[in-house]
Amino acid sequence: LPVEANAIAHAAVIAAKRLGLDVIAVVTGSGGAARLMSEYRPEARIIALTSSEKTFRRLAPYWGVTPVQFPLAATTDELLSMVEHVLRKHDLAQPGDQVVVTAGLPVGSGVSTNTLQLHNMP
Repeated sequence: LPVEANAIAHAAVIAAKRLGLDVIAVVTGSGGAARLMSEYRPEARIIALTSSEKTFRRLAPYWGVTPVQFPLAATTDELLSMVEHVLRKHDLAQPGDQVVVTAGLPVGSGVSTNTLQLHNMP
């Protein structure tokens, strides 16, 4: 993975720790960003959201990673809405909680993880 993806993974783990956040939501196609975060052994749970069945299966054994399958999004807003839905559905975040979200944007471009957002759950 590119150096940027490793920097984002490390920053996500540090942000979650310093802010006392319980969840890092990683939107990933290949699973690479979730694997990188796993190596840092964060206290926060790593929720790896992927549309790939292969990636979903491959991520299961990684330390601290909970893989979740979800559909492809067409826009960044749709992606964040889907992340919110998944986190609420699995009782991982409630309205008012703050979570770390990482993704490769723009959506659908196939780029490696290049974005970190501190996201407030509506």
